[in-house]
Amino acid sequence: MNEDDETSIQSPSEELFRINHGHSKDYRSDLKPFKIGLSVQEDGFPISGDLLSGNASVQKWNPRTVEELSSMLSENGYEDVIFLADSALISTESLHNFALRNIQFISRIPETFNQLGRRRNIGKKRERCSVLQDVERRKGS
Repeated sequence: MNEDDETSIQSPSEELFRINHGHSKDYRSDLKPFKIGLSVQEDGFPISGDLLSGNASVQKWNPRTVEELSSMLSENGYEDVIFLADSALISTESLHNFALRNIQFISRIPETFNQLGRRRNIGKKRERCSVLQDVERRKGS
């Protein structure tokens, strides 16, 4: 097998999963990495998971997964859900989409949001999302 070969696996959702060379945090260009995206509930029990190619973007996977889980949970009667995720969740687009869909979350703002224009934009999104205010209000109930 030469280095340009790929191994493909068909997942149950019929999406093509490719094991191919991607970015390795260990600087091991000889390996073909893959990722496992896992969503857990508050006690740590898995509620969904995805097998991802090694070069898949977690900045795209995180917001898409939160939106999908939010829809699934609300369809099943869970309305007051707060998602907790790392900074890969945050982008201008995801903040806008979460505000429109009233998706509540807690995350760290990534360092890439250090530009003044983006800070102002985030401030507007915070007013619409008001995640922390909702959390504090629920604690008082």
